Amino acid sequence: MAEPPEGFITPPPGLLPDAPPGVREGTDSGTRKLTRPAPTFFVRPPGAPSGAPPPDQPPNAVSADLPTAIPTPPAATPPTGDPATSDTVLVSRAAPPPAAPPPAVAPPPTPVAVRWTLRSAAGIAHPVSPSGLIVGRDPRPPEGWEGAALLPLADPGKSVSKTHAALSVQDGELHVLDLSSTNGTTVAFPDGTERRVGPGTGTAVPSGSTIGFGGYPMLAIRS
Repeated sequence: MAEPPEGFITPPPGLLPDAPPGVREGTDSGTRKLTRPAPTFFVRPPGAPSGAPPPDQPPNAVSADLPTAIPTPPAATPPTGDPATSDTVLVSRAAPPPAAPPPAVAPPPTPVAVRWTLRSAAGIAHPVSPSGLIVGRDPRPPEGWEGAALLPLADPGKSVSKTHAALSVQDGELHVLDLSSTNGTTVAFPDGTERRVGPGTGTAVPSGSTIGFGGYPMLAIRS
């Protein structure tokens, strides 16, 4: 018996039934016994097309395809939008504008220096020093007024004492203080009223008022 081609499997004897009874080879019947070839199984290699066996395969070969890997279905693509609004045009939103910087804080106003002057009847102006001004015929700074300026007045009638009065600027306002003068100090206000300044008592002097040192008047002006 010839060997099967490579790739075919021949079952062992006894696995398949013998030929049906009555079929015998002999001289009395004139028949000859048919020899049934054993079926051969052909294993189809992976990737080979299914169908009829190759030309060199025996007619009784049974092909068996090896299992192949099940192809993986493609991943589903998620929808890009709501089907009900698939024709909606996406509108790009502009970035919000940057926050406005905080408002600049204006620096505090620079205080304006206040200047006071005493103007004599002759039109001579005498500034009042920020540290104070001592007025008299021959003034001397009293205790506590060492830094004050001195304003001597020429008064032939001697109604003005040697150290008559002191003037100072407080919070932009002019104040006059009588220094126990002989004839005293008065303030004539712009409204026409007049006030006598007591010894050791300070009095505010509005701009446009006239201060009388004894009998010597001087106009107080703020600028």
